[in-house]
Amino acid sequence: MSKLKNTLANITSRYKLSDDIGSCSYSTVQRAKRLKDNVLVSIKIIRKKHKDPSKIHFLNKLKNVEGVISLFEYRVCRDGYILIMEYFKTDLFDFSDKKFPCQSRQSNASYSKLLEYARHCSD
Repeated sequence: MSKLKNTLANITSRYKLSDDIGSCSYSTVQRAKRLKDNVLVSIKIIRKKHKDPSKIHFLNKLKNVEGVISLFEYRVCRDGYILIMEYFKTDLFDFSDKKFPCQSRQSNASYSKLLEYARHCSD
């Protein structure tokens, strides 16, 4: 059994996994419920051969910035990464698909937020 599967088995003892909410060539995301307090979370499993851990770095760097999904915990394994994050019903693609094209005031606010996040990352 791979290290990733062992780590996932440990995580499933603390979370009740639910439905898949997304997948691509390098990762899958499942909705789950944290058993100790029934909080909904997203569990993202990233296969290491396809991605570097920069997502972990940036989520940690932006953890106190309003509007950024919280990274509750993560595990780095030999063959991948497991991220346990705040559950958010809508992903960025769905949000942009519903909201854009938008009015200039609305797009200015969105771009301002993106610039704020970029400033936090460069500190």
